[in-house]
Amino acid sequence: MFVVDSSDRQFIGEARDILWSWVCDDQHQDAVVLVLANKRDKPDAMTMEEVSERLGLHTLRTHRWHIQSTCALTGEGLYEGLDWISNNAKFNE
Repeated sequence: MFVVDSSDRQFIGEARDILWSWVCDDQHQDAVVLVLANKRDKPDAMTMEEVSERLGLHTLRTHRWHIQSTCALTGEGLYEGLDWISNNAKFNE
């Protein structure tokens, strides 16, 4: 799970680098990637499409991924994101 501030356009490039560093680590080769685009309640928040584009998710072919717009203050979108990850993650038994 990767949380990004969708209203922070200056940090999104650094967030992309952090995400890709994690994704490219061999320890995470079987992981699914849930991106929570937080702060959707802010008027200057990027759309999910813009966050996805700036993070380069459309080029991520090695992992199953999903982006969910969220607002941590109200909980909007959090359950949907957690539901996706619970349905898509492989759990060791």
